[in-house]
Amino acid sequence: MAALSIEAACFTEHVKEGKALNKSRKSLYVEWASELGLEKEAKKASKAMIRLENLMIPLAKYFDIRAKKYEDIGLLCDEFVDIDETPEFSRKLVEIPTMPYQEVPSFMKDYKKRVKKLKKERKWEELREYTRETIAKFPSKKTHCLTRHFMESIGRVAMLAPSKIQQAKDQYSKDPSGLISSTIGLHLTGLSWSIGVDRRASKLQYKGIPIICQDVPHIPF
Repeated sequence: MAALSIEAACFTEHVKEGKALNKSRKSLYVEWASELGLEKEAKKASKAMIRLENLMIPLAKYFDIRAKKYEDIGLLCDEFVDIDETPEFSRKLVEIPTMPYQEVPSFMKDYKKRVKKLKKERKWEELREYTRETIAKFPSKKTHCLTRHFMESIGRVAMLAPSKIQQAKDQYSKDPSGLISSTIGLHLTGLSWSIGVDRRASKLQYKGIPIICQDVPHIPF
């Protein structure tokens, strides 16, 4: 698994590369979906994803500026997985989810509330494990792929937090806990934005087309 270079504005680079990948795959999904009478749905799903990435770019730039002083320890670089880790595009139909689609699973309200509390209390390991447990509650791995992607990112930020905080204190005599907490907070906001993208994508996923699911890299944490 490759993390992004600390020489770059890593968060911004991550989002821009993701946007480029989704733009390059848009026509592929539209062509594929048109064979099932879902051309409009494919266009809407791809446009929603790209719109969200456009929204994220200026926010990512702001966070990169805040992280600049910590660039030697890779803060807000090691947290982001290289887009090159994204699965190759495949036209192979996947297993169709059997459970009815639930736009916002009932457990997500509790998840957001508890993560806000845990990040405020700086309980990083507990936050990481709670995120892992919550992701496992999704009834299918074939839907809610952007939501789960944001949650995996929250888990990774929490996983790396203790080591990054210690490195920053040793090297700069500074505590980046506030920046780390804010990064998780942005991802929590992203969970509200991902709803629309996942809803549009589900129209295709329930026909076996894995849009979004094969367009984001797995994030280990």
